[in-house]
Amino acid sequence: MVTAVAADTSGRFGEGTSEFATRGGLNLYAALPQFLREGDEAVASVRLSAGRSRRPASCWT
Repeated sequence: MVTAVAADTSGRFGEGTSEFATRGGLNLYAALPQFLREGDEAVASVRLSAGRSRRPASCWT
């Protein structure tokens, strides 16, 4: 199961949840700041790779 939560500058929040199955391994690589304080802005990046392939199956920023 994967859940994502996001907020925008207007204070609106959103959440999405989904389930999926893979036949091989699934790797999730996240590039996120280690710490955030109120008022900070950040950009996050997520890359999914399935099986033994190093080529990303999907990328989000």
